[in-house]
Amino acid sequence: MAHICELLQVSDQPVYNWAKSYRTQGLAGILDGHKGGAPRKLSDKLVDAAVQIAQQLHQRYLDAPSFSLERLSVWLKKRGLSYKRGRRSLKKARCQ
Repeated sequence: MAHICELLQVSDQPVYNWAKSYRTQGLAGILDGHKGGAPRKLSDKLVDAAVQIAQQLHQRYLDAPSFSLERLSVWLKKRGLSYKRGRRSLKKARCQ
């Protein structure tokens, strides 16, 4: 196991997952790719709309400098246009 993990440069968990998928579904279980994780937040339609808006802004303001998405994120946060996920405390409530 250690040799395989070192060779593929992954931890042991993906290798165990691949082995289980192979045992239960055969080769198709490995070739299906990643199935986990959260769903995408933006649909293709929303991404296309955002691209159109960006293109329109670029056409309207030809002298505007280019910028990264990270910088845009900072500017939007400064204007209150961000979402901060509420986190639950990991501390257990004291029993009294």
